[in-house]
Amino acid sequence: YAGVRDARAQEILRWKFSDGDVLKYTNEQTTMMTVKVMGRERKQKRAQTTTYTWSVKGVSPTGDADIVQRIDRLTMKVEAPPYMPFEFDSSSAKADVPEPFEAEVNQLKAAIGAEFSFKMKPSGEIESIKIPEATLKKLRAGRPADGGEQDQLSEQSLREMVSQSSPPPFPQVPLEAGKSWSSKPNRIALPLGTLVLDRTFTFQGPDPQNPKLMKIAMEGRVALEPAQNVTAKVRLQDGKGSISFDNESGRLVSSRGTQKTEMVIANQGQEIDQTTDTNSVMTLQP
Repeated sequence: YAGVRDARAQEILRWKFSDGDVLKYTNEQTTMMTVKVMGRERKQKRAQTTTYTWSVKGVSPTGDADIVQRIDRLTMKVEAPPYMPFEFDSSSAKADVPEPFEAEVNQLKAAIGAEFSFKMKPSGEIESIKIPEATLKKLRAGRPADGGEQDQLSEQSLREMVSQSSPPPFPQVPLEAGKSWSSKPNRIALPLGTLVLDRTFTFQGPDPQNPKLMKIAMEGRVALEPAQNVTAKVRLQDGKGSISFDNESGRLVSSRGTQKTEMVIANQGQEIDQTTDTNSVMTLQP
């Protein structure tokens, strides 16, 4: 059958850019967290959507693209009893912010319009991340005065943030259905340690409903590197997801993932039982 791809065919997945290209993505993340400490249970639901633009400023003969990423809009909704549900939208002029969320909203407001530049290889690998001084100054001005000793908005931490939030790079070899590979682990700093997320990807071939889209399955595993005087045990974890990549246009169309983690953390004589359910969706806007 002419025009129908064989699922066993091999593909090299490559991003394709031209000077002047503009890509707009949304990244939606919803997190449900339940924490039990000394017999008391607290629940929190948090949803955040980030809309950002990639502007291609130049492309080398080898296909490496110079890209500027700009954060255009941020929305957040938090349900954390006993506080009233709270919503924030950077595109709205509403200024009524409850005190428990004031510091966080100031940081979100400071992030609007923030720009980062980087070079992206056809594989999707990102390098040469640069944070303009104006962006650093704006983000630091929005952080709380009692933010602690650790500078979460250092240039290096922002570079890591940009790198970790980017799509995973693809192996630059022909892939056939069933071929797997891993990406560099994501490291997320938390008050009680560092959360390490390992992801494995498996090429599944063309999407039967839309053969120009290549499907990739994801599996995630987490570990906690506890801070000093903290012990932690991961009791349960389950991470799954999928990527749709248009290999004709060289664009990631969507990425979806879920991660459920149950862990027990001991700190200063207290045992913390924590369950986290996270759902993430990244989508290319038309």
